[in-house]
Amino acid sequence: MFSRRSVLRVGLVLAVACLSVAPSYAGAVTYASYASWSAAMSGGITKVTIPDPGLVYDYIIIGTGTASVTYSGVIFSTRASLSDGELLNVGFGVSGDPAVLSSQNQTTGVPNILTSLPGDVTGFALYYDTFDGSSVNFTLSNGQIITQGSSGNGYSALDFLGVTDTTPFNSVLVTSSGFGLNLNNVSYGQMAPEPATWLLLAGGLAAAALLRRRRVN
Repeated sequence: MFSRRSVLRVGLVLAVACLSVAPSYAGAVTYASYASWSAAMSGGITKVTIPDPGLVYDYIIIGTGTASVTYSGVIFSTRASLSDGELLNVGFGVSGDPAVLSSQNQTTGVPNILTSLPGDVTGFALYYDTFDGSSVNFTLSNGQIITQGSSGNGYSALDFLGVTDTTPFNSVLVTSSGFGLNLNNVSYGQMAPEPATWLLLAGGLAAAALLRRRRVN
């Protein structure tokens, strides 16, 4: 028979382990579709869509060089250190598609959009595209860099990136090697613990329940 002290010790070890265990896939994991990415999340996903400017020309020049705009608590910005181009909100009247944020019209540098989130997350997703099918880099604030291609459909933003990372991050810098970059439909939240974490938690709870029953008896 186990003593109460040994049962308590096992329960505490399991409880600590379930809080500290990390998924076996260290680093970033990417997903090819929103459905597969959202299935890896724990729920509580926050979605941010780019609002349509609704003007006659249906676009707004937010700024040139260093510029920023905030939608639903997320800050989207460009840096003069990376480009002298414009940050625009382009709507349906121009694109024929849902509104996007666009970094373009630079004479020096590369198109860039920094997405700054309200806090640390372990999951992030967005739709993006370029005008010329150039490659796109996604630099997470934890140092992880992901490179993906683009289909070159411009404002349609048909390409998708979904990523989870065991190391939290709070911003994603998106840059392109071409002359234009567009994005919309940003989502973020926390990734779900892998099954091993739930097993450890269940073991800890079971040990605690056993100890309590022994005390009652």
